[in-house]
Amino acid sequence: MPSTLESILLSALVVLVLIWWTPGIRSALALSRHAPSHWPSVLWPLSFVVLFVIGLILLT
Repeated sequence: MPSTLESILLSALVVLVLIWWTPGIRSALALSRHAPSHWPSVLWPLSFVVLFVIGLILLT
């Protein structure tokens, strides 16, 4: 179990990292609004992985 000081320091570090990353996250979100959608290129391999895992489960 971490001590109180460790918890406070870890919380402060998390807050600082979030503040540091916020401008980059905002600009990335602004750019992604105008980017073309590539969902089929994600869904096809993901569907093959899901089918493969289901096949492995059925074989055992």
